[in-house]
Amino acid sequence: MLPLKRKMDSARQSDNQIGLNVGGKIYLTTRDTLTRYPNSFFAIMLDSDIPSDRDAQGNYLIDRDSEIFRHVLNFMRCGELVLPRGFNEFDLLEREADFFSLEALEVALREAAGMSVGIAVGTGDTRSTYMMTREALMREKESFFIDMLDGGKPVPKDTQGNYVISRKNSLFHHVADYLVRGGILNDITSSELQQLRKEAKYFGLQILEQHIQSVECMINYRSIPTGDTFIHFFYSENGPCVAYSSKLLVGHRARLSIETLWKGYEIGNEVYICWRSGP
Repeated sequence: MLPLKRKMDSARQSDNQIGLNVGGKIYLTTRDTLTRYPNSFFAIMLDSDIPSDRDAQGNYLIDRDSEIFRHVLNFMRCGELVLPRGFNEFDLLEREADFFSLEALEVALREAAGMSVGIAVGTGDTRSTYMMTREALMREKESFFIDMLDGGKPVPKDTQGNYVISRKNSLFHHVADYLVRGGILNDITSSELQQLRKEAKYFGLQILEQHIQSVECMINYRSIPTGDTFIHFFYSENGPCVAYSSKLLVGHRARLSIETLWKGYEIGNEVYICWRSGP
């Protein structure tokens, strides 16, 4: 027969242990961990009198992403954000943080996503360094930069800790601008556009290649013998809506160079209908 003190300790320990069935995966933790943040989903769930659904083993049933939940639970255990190298599902984890009312986790995620990464591009004395956020570098999920941050693609670093990439420095500012703003929004010559396509292929930026195609489409409209202005609205799931305009000017067409026949504009995050205007 167990001594009374050991029985009481065992009962307290059992009461402190909590099982969570998250999307079919069982997580075992403690009441202390789950109530660490007083206004969270878990604190309210455990401290309220409202009955919660449980499975046959008595684990609390929570219909959320079972894989991403481990990062939520680790945050509550440690009180700080600890993510595996190359983690790139910040948006998904932030949605979970919002669902579970973990404001501290949301703040930590925004700070982590905004951390600057140095990239030195070029060769020899022509090298330039760009400071970019992890969030910008992860715009396209199958890109060179994802592999770089994940360690899947070994990229050397300089003495300052910047990643060193031996590519054309004169073109990378277009790549960087696309990663930050989601479109080709700076002036670019037709020859640079062709070279940029090669850079997009090298860096595995498939959506950038589609943007390049849109710009080329606007350039090709210069041969249409009317004064119409053609506008192509480009929208992708992970980027803003960008409008590319042929920007044809009636009466000045013969004097316009190919580089002045289009212009890109970021217009927000909504989908719009394509249209054209003319006389």
